Amino acid sequence: MIKISKAVIKKNNKYLVLKRAPHSKSFPGTWDFVGGKHDPEETPEASVVRETEEETSYKISPGEKIKKEEYHDEEYNLLFYYFIPEKIIGELKLSSDHTEFTWVSKEELEKLDLHPSVKLFF
Repeated sequence: MIKISKAVIKKNNKYLVLKRAPHSKSFPGTWDFVGGKHDPEETPEASVVRETEEETSYKISPGEKIKKEEYHDEEYNLLFYYFIPEKIIGELKLSSDHTEFTWVSKEELEKLDLHPSVKLFF
């Protein structure tokens, strides 16, 4: 099972989601929370801090793990850990893993092509 940590970043009742690049190995073009796979021996907390900085340039304090969900299909067995960061420092700059970002309400999310991690969170 692949372990993945996600930062659920919320501001003014809107969630930050990133559009995965067309060259992504999994779920290309879908809208996703910030985060990614754990490195070997990495804790969920360390992973969410590292991945958030790699993908957005934000430096965060991970806060408390608020949820854990599993996703299975014919190709993937994934375990998601969700965090709501306590502190966010910096200016958002996307990595090449994503093509755009947006801030959307929970209702607006329903209109997007979502990554399984976002669907599972709600």
